Amino acid sequence: MKKLLLLLVLFAAFYAHARTTFAEQRVLSWLLENSNKYLTGDSSVCDNYADDVEVSIVAKAPRGTRQVEGG
Repeated sequence: MKKLLLLLVLFAAFYAHARTTFAEQRVLSWLLENSNKYLTGDSSVCDNYADDVEVSIVAKAPRGTRQVEGG
Protein backbone atom coordinates (compact mmCIF):
# COMPACT_ATOMS: atom_id res chain seq x y z
CA MET A 1 0.00 0.00 0.00
CA LYS A 2 2.85 2.38 0.83
CA LYS A 3 4.49 1.68 -2.54
CA LEU A 4 1.27 2.48 -4.36
CA LEU A 5 0.86 5.71 -2.41
CA LEU A 6 4.47 6.66 -3.14
CA LEU A 7 3.94 5.92 -6.82
CA LEU A 8 0.83 8.11 -6.89
CA VAL A 9 2.64 10.96 -5.14
CA LEU A 10 5.55 10.73 -7.60
CA PHE A 11 3.17 10.69 -10.54
CA ALA A 12 1.31 13.72 -9.20
CA ALA A 13 4.58 15.59 -8.68
CA PHE A 14 5.77 14.73 -12.19
CA TYR A 15 2.43 15.83 -13.65
CA ALA A 16 2.47 19.12 -11.76
CA HIS A 17 6.06 19.79 -12.82
CA ALA A 18 5.23 19.09 -16.47
CA ARG A 19 2.12 21.29 -16.37
CA THR A 20 4.07 24.27 -15.03
CA THR A 21 7.20 23.77 -17.15
CA PHE A 22 5.40 23.24 -20.44
CA ALA A 23 2.49 25.59 -19.82
CA GLU A 24 1.28 27.36 -22.95
CA GLN A 25 2.25 30.78 -21.64
CA ARG A 26 5.85 29.69 -20.93
CA VAL A 27 6.31 27.93 -24.25
CA LEU A 28 4.82 30.79 -26.26
CA SER A 29 7.02 33.36 -24.54
CA TRP A 30 10.10 31.23 -25.25
CA LEU A 31 9.10 30.84 -28.91
CA LEU A 32 8.45 34.58 -29.26
CA GLU A 33 11.80 35.44 -27.68
CA ASN A 34 13.55 32.91 -29.90
CA SER A 35 11.82 34.23 -33.04
CA ASN A 36 12.77 37.81 -32.19
CA LYS A 37 16.41 36.82 -31.73
CA TYR A 38 16.36 34.98 -35.05
CA LEU A 39 14.78 37.87 -36.93
CA THR A 40 17.27 40.38 -35.54
CA GLY A 41 20.21 38.16 -36.50
CA ASP A 42 21.33 37.41 -32.94
CA SER A 43 23.71 34.44 -33.10
CA SER A 44 22.90 33.37 -29.53
CA VAL A 45 19.68 31.80 -30.86
CA CYS A 46 21.79 28.84 -32.02
CA ASP A 47 22.63 28.03 -28.39
CA ASN A 48 19.03 26.92 -27.86
CA TYR A 49 19.38 23.97 -30.22
CA ALA A 50 21.48 20.83 -30.34
CA ASP A 51 24.38 20.86 -32.75
CA ASP A 52 24.74 17.09 -33.09
CA VAL A 53 21.54 16.34 -35.00
CA GLU A 54 21.74 13.87 -37.89
CA VAL A 55 19.20 13.99 -40.73
CA SER A 56 18.33 11.24 -43.17
CA ILE A 57 15.42 11.75 -45.57
CA VAL A 58 14.40 9.34 -48.30
CA ALA A 59 11.60 10.32 -50.69
CA LYS A 60 10.37 7.71 -53.14
CA ALA A 61 8.38 8.92 -56.14
CA PRO A 62 7.34 7.43 -59.46
CA ARG A 63 10.22 9.28 -61.16
CA GLY A 64 12.91 8.02 -58.77
CA THR A 65 14.26 8.27 -55.26
CA ARG A 66 15.73 11.35 -53.61
CA GLN A 67 17.90 11.05 -50.54
CA VAL A 68 19.23 13.78 -48.24
CA GLU A 69 21.70 13.15 -45.44
CA GLY A 70 23.52 15.57 -43.24
CA GLY A 71 24.14 16.89 -39.80
